[in-house]
Amino acid sequence: GQKQRCACARAIINHPKLVLADEPTGALDSHSAQMLLATLEDMHRQLGATILMVTHDAFSASYAQRILFLRRIHRRRFHQRNFRFCFHRWRKKRRRR
Repeated sequence: GQKQRCACARAIINHPKLVLADEPTGALDSHSAQMLLATLEDMHRQLGATILMVTHDAFSASYAQRILFLRRIHRRRFHQRNFRFCFHRWRKKRRRR
């Protein structure tokens, strides 16, 4: 949790207009998580900062004004197509040598 607190402090100290937070409370205890979320909320209200937070935690999401849910994609089909494309490009490059 200490590394995560330091990373959050570094991100907040310059008063950014946009904060990208990927699971910001993931490794924090409940008290630290609540303090961080309150700080992000204050940044939004007082400084007009936009907070884009990705989380699985319902408590963290409850601080948001707007919540968007992402649909599950079919990974298997994506990876198969991507693999075929990459393999085809690799084979072309190898033939040129």
